[in-house]
Amino acid sequence: NQMLSYRMTPSPFFEDYLTALQHVKKSSELPEQQFKDWHNILASTVQDIENKSTKKFGRFLDFSRYFFETQTLRYSKNGTSWLAKSAKYRMKYEEQPIIDFEVVDLLANRREDSIRIIQTSGQYLPAEERWIGQGGKVNWSDRFGEEVEVFAEFKDTFSIKLDAGLYRVSKALLYYPSYFGERKIMGSFEDKVTGRGEDSPYPVFESEESVLKIDKIGEGIYFTGGFR
Repeated sequence: NQMLSYRMTPSPFFEDYLTALQHVKKSSELPEQQFKDWHNILASTVQDIENKSTKKFGRFLDFSRYFFETQTLRYSKNGTSWLAKSAKYRMKYEEQPIIDFEVVDLLANRREDSIRIIQTSGQYLPAEERWIGQGGKVNWSDRFGEEVEVFAEFKDTFSIKLDAGLYRVSKALLYYPSYFGERKIMGSFEDKVTGRGEDSPYPVFESEESVLKIDKIGEGIYFTGGFR
């Protein structure tokens, strides 16, 4: 009735609502609670409509349709799409819709390129298409398709605008045993979905220390300097 009071049209509003409704109870370990939380968000979003603009409400319905069916956070036919691989999440409304994830793997795809963040936690804000995360890990082998024992662990919060696909973590630890043995190097980390696959210049790690000694390049060869 609230949707009708704002003269929302059958397509896309009611179409997206009914599609999301078909999938909402299949998408969570707590289906009844999930359905209740989702409807509370819809009711709050309608109540917060200003100047009869239904754009925000429509965007949340569109998000719900993809999220409940495939756990897609952002879908783009020609740009970057993001997925959340986790059954443990809760939805709430605090001035805008928020999805809380305990532990989740994030996956982004664009053409032949993809990136992944594993074992992170945080919040997704559908209205802003923004992820706010804490912790996580990126393996170089995800990008280059070979077993390379190199990874970065995030030691700080980070934010991703999912429509841009680029993010930066100010504090991360690099594990690169071929060069540094068991020592982990502190620095900053960047990654981006470029659509270029193995030709991508990402991910990028830059050490905090300006002087690092690498003595495993080759016999009788060592390097001293910053690492990137």
